[in-house]
Amino acid sequence: MPIGGSSPIGTLGYVRAGLELAEQIKQTGIDFAAVVLASGSAGTHSGLALALAHELPQLPVIGVTVSRSEEAQLPKVQGLAERTAELLNIALPENFKVELWDEYFAPRYGEPNAGTLSAIKLVASHEGLLLDPVYTGKAMSGLLDGIGRQRFNDGPLIFLHTGGAPALFAYPDAFSH
Repeated sequence: MPIGGSSPIGTLGYVRAGLELAEQIKQTGIDFAAVVLASGSAGTHSGLALALAHELPQLPVIGVTVSRSEEAQLPKVQGLAERTAELLNIALPENFKVELWDEYFAPRYGEPNAGTLSAIKLVASHEGLLLDPVYTGKAMSGLLDGIGRQRFNDGPLIFLHTGGAPALFAYPDAFSH
């Protein structure tokens, strides 16, 4: 299995998660504005976007890149979604669109920036939710900045927390203040 489960078989887990999420969203009757998640090795993003494009075509799935530009990340997510659809013997939905925000990964993979650290501290202090400096912290930084810049349509947002909180302990200097 490749890093991050980023193969068509590995991506099936997040296809299933996307189908479950779609069912939960439909049961609420709420029109969510978007789903926001970290986009790294592409398995999570590809699987979730594939399922949601099929079940809730109006719902954007926005991947905040954690290690590379949109130009470099786009073929990874798109290609993996195409190969996963092929494995499932389904057509890629016509409305399938990879949406990426790449303004938040600098300086590089594994190095948090000021926005990431601020997002981690804010969410921990207000919600008691621990984010990591490599993935979810960068994604939350993008979500918060997107709210501030009014990049979302009206409606509540869904943030997909993919874990990683133990990584906080690898960055003691960043959180010693």
